[in-house]
Amino acid sequence: MNYNLKENYPHFVAVLFFLIVSITYLSPVLNGYALKQDDIDNHKGVAKEIRDHREEYNEEPLWTNSMFGGMPATQVSVKHDANLLSYAQKIMSLGLPHPISVLFLYLLGFYILCICLSIKPWLSIVGSIMFGLSSFFFISLSVGHNSKIMAMAFMPMILGAFIYSYRKKAIVGSILMALFLGLELKSNHVQITYYTFMILIPLGFSELIRFYKAKRMPSFFKTTGLLVVAGLLAVMCNSGNLFMTYDYLPDSQRGPSELTSNTLGDNAKAKTGGLDINYMTNWSYGVGESLNFIIPNVKGGGSGPYLLDENLMENNDVSTRLKNFVKDAYQKGWTISSYWGNQPSTAGPVYIGATIFVLFFLGLFFLSDRIKWPLLIILLISIFLSWGHNWMFLTKLFADFFPGYSKFRSVTMILVIAELILPLLGILWLFQFVEKKSDFLNKEVDLKFTKIGNLNLFYILSSVVVVFFLTLVISPDLFLNFTSQNEQQIINQLSVMDPQTGSYVSELIDFRIGILSQDALRSLILISIVLVLLFLFIKNKISKHILIVSIGLTVLFDMWGVSKRYLNNNDHSDLETQLTRKSGLKYWQDYDLKIYPHSPKAADLAIRDYEIALNNDLRIDVQNTMRDVLNEFEDSDYRNRIANIQSFKALNLNTNYRVLEMGNPLNTARTSFLHKSIGGYSAVKVKRVQELIDFYFQKEYNNLNNSLKSNQFDLLKSNHFFNMLNTKYYIFNTDGNAVVDFVNPNRDKTPGVLKNPYALGNAWTVKEIKWVPNADAEISFLNDSSFDPSNIAVIDEKYREIIEDISMSGNSKVNLLSYRANQLEYEIQSESEELIVFSEVFYDKGWKAFVDGVETPHVRINYVLRGLKVSPGTHQILFKYDLPIFKYASVISFSSSIIVLLLVLLMLFFKLKERQFPEI
Repeated sequence: MNYNLKENYPHFVAVLFFLIVSITYLSPVLNGYALKQDDIDNHKGVAKEIRDHREEYNEEPLWTNSMFGGMPATQVSVKHDANLLSYAQKIMSLGLPHPISVLFLYLLGFYILCICLSIKPWLSIVGSIMFGLSSFFFISLSVGHNSKIMAMAFMPMILGAFIYSYRKKAIVGSILMALFLGLELKSNHVQITYYTFMILIPLGFSELIRFYKAKRMPSFFKTTGLLVVAGLLAVMCNSGNLFMTYDYLPDSQRGPSELTSNTLGDNAKAKTGGLDINYMTNWSYGVGESLNFIIPNVKGGGSGPYLLDENLMENNDVSTRLKNFVKDAYQKGWTISSYWGNQPSTAGPVYIGATIFVLFFLGLFFLSDRIKWPLLIILLISIFLSWGHNWMFLTKLFADFFPGYSKFRSVTMILVIAELILPLLGILWLFQFVEKKSDFLNKEVDLKFTKIGNLNLFYILSSVVVVFFLTLVISPDLFLNFTSQNEQQIINQLSVMDPQTGSYVSELIDFRIGILSQDALRSLILISIVLVLLFLFIKNKISKHILIVSIGLTVLFDMWGVSKRYLNNNDHSDLETQLTRKSGLKYWQDYDLKIYPHSPKAADLAIRDYEIALNNDLRIDVQNTMRDVLNEFEDSDYRNRIANIQSFKALNLNTNYRVLEMGNPLNTARTSFLHKSIGGYSAVKVKRVQELIDFYFQKEYNNLNNSLKSNQFDLLKSNHFFNMLNTKYYIFNTDGNAVVDFVNPNRDKTPGVLKNPYALGNAWTVKEIKWVPNADAEISFLNDSSFDPSNIAVIDEKYREIIEDISMSGNSKVNLLSYRANQLEYEIQSESEELIVFSEVFYDKGWKAFVDGVETPHVRINYVLRGLKVSPGTHQILFKYDLPIFKYASVISFSSSIIVLLLVLLMLFFKLKERQFPEI
């Protein structure tokens, strides 16, 4: 082997450093802890049925009934084992446990980008700290945006491969592009991939101009062709997920609607061809809030009640008057938050770093690499787009004219572009400055109206930065507001009732100004340290090695300190423990709680016990499951919790009904973890289900509330949406331990669950068909006073050929024989033709109906349900979910990933042998 170890030892040092940083920051993992991640808890909730099915039947169900009546598992949980790039990811992350592996990839990814740009390894390590220790990463990690942060980890690698292809070796760069883009696509966050290409496209045009001026257009087209092939390979490696997503998207809530705006009436939405524009921009960064890039507490950090903030409530320097005002406001329904921006809520700021900003700012003027111009343009666009409804003109322009942009929510996410570009331009300039100091000192900058030496301009720019930060320290209220728009409305209302409110609010504002000034001073000190180090290097007072190490340590202190505010190893404060009863580590939990996040409440257990009391075989199955779990987890502190959770696995595999949990049913995964829910937690529901929710959910939910208050349960008969989706149980009190019948209430126990006598069951036959011409008429008739889903089927005219003339009695019974997430078996005995309505969501791209083993076309009924015509007699009916595209795509994925891995191995072989890899 000819491998030159001495030449490459800095890379090994870098990897070791990244490993130490990752393990040190996330050290609780080594003690058996896992992160508390709300979004992952939600994901485990909605994916529980899929996981249970996978364990029971050793297959991918590709469909789940655990939420919103049923939906494809495409964007919930599907294992694409045919994509062999997962092995490459494990090797790149050294097989480290989550989330240490992710932080390691962040640091490694930016290091690869820097090396692709020919930045020396020691400076590349500094650049990795700039990117990898961003607060945005740790905030996203703490809330559980795992697919997003994994996709972000590969952004710098993709950018590096792209630049390397055009500037150095096209074939090697293209192989790296296929690998890195394939891994990012595998992360399954198309929005981040979209933003990645928003960077690549302007860079591509910049390279086109460079090649054109150099009269090297053939080379440009060859390189571009190789990158296109690399992109296609990356897509094919992920064909399972991408093809299934593409197939489902038109039928999801992000696809086009068949309804017209006139039909929607008051429910009309601002159409963009994708998501509702208001939904897209609900989370929009404030214009002034963008100063969070350089001062973390510009808007107070993360959302949270001041009532739990020890910096206010336990601070002797804060007046008792202000503390009492916070308490009184809470009693009046106003929870004063530690975040005073205009987003609905936030877990923390997008702090990119004051130390990074000053290097970036200097780079704007002194960096000679022309790459800064396309990067600067896309940086500014990303910031403007992050403002969302605060700069609606640009947002609407992109939503209307840029393909795919309107499919994405949470426009603030586009700030990942700024997270990447600012440290990149900063480290590029620092590298140029360190390596070519003499050029820097001897050059002049042409400002059109005059020429000025670089050194003098450096002093001027440094002064501007210092004065700007100093102003924010002394008088931040000159530029910024210290109450949100929502708070201001509340203050105006309270001022009418209590004239003293204004003076209390003034104290609150003074407190907030103090918080901002303190952080502004921190940033001022840090940027001053960087500027002094640069000055000392210019004056030859320190060597470049001392400069690099000193700036690296300053950046590390800067980024580590802020990020630790939002993900640390601290316990809950005494105040939090006192008021919320939460104790122990604030951000970490035992691993078993991570796997089984939602413990059954009394109401859940009441439903389980009610069901098994009616079915002895089911009771035995549940008991056996619990016994097996107790034996398996006998050493766990949570064995009883896990046993109760897994008892619902046995229950759900053998029953089929739905549950509505009152409170926040459209935004909770807890119910789906234990039951088949009419609600859930998803941003990609089936389009027609979402439209029924928009039209009827709130009305029927209010009906339910009114029924509970008035005991007039006959009102629930008109809840057609809930009833026809077989919503058998309403949970109104999770602590209640009894299922109460509407007609014969059980007063012996604390009621928690109401059994719905109007739930229509798994399937039924109807007496009448109401033909309608289009989707507008179909959804509208569900609100008609004559509509009774137990007797009438509303069907679009386009299905008339399938149903044709039918003479039906509507008196036959349909029994569910067996249940799987992807397969349902029924039996019907009838003396006449019948039209059967099934309380399952219609999705004919995957669901196929078979009558006595013969595939039979089925139709959509009542806007979202399945319907089937059967002849007289006894019939076995099978509904089976199958997506041929999943099988075909798996073959493509397997073949493509083998090609990519072989190319990578070949490239590494040439590198180890120190032989030149073939190039164009």
